[in-house]
Amino acid sequence: MKIYKYQLKITDIQTVSMPKGAEILSAQEQHGEVCIWALVNPEEHWMIERTILIIGTGNPIDDDIDLEDYFFVGTVQCPRSVIVWHVFAHV
Repeated sequence: MKIYKYQLKITDIQTVSMPKGAEILSAQEQHGEVCIWALVNPEEHWMIERTILIIGTGNPIDDDIDLEDYFFVGTVQCPRSVIVWHVFAHV
């Protein structure tokens, strides 16, 4: 097992390709970028697309998104941004 980092775009919804069975551990800022870290099996060759939400504090959440289908990963504060981001991943 290894821990991999995935850099995210600042957008409401995106997909991240990672090995099947990856366990998302946390979300944080690194060098001004929003990133998530996941525990992965590097021997796993079957990749899956994980849906990630990034929601800014006070921003509306699209009515089509059911947050019950997601788990909270973490809150991210970037030093050059006044917005605080909240990261969720699809179950």
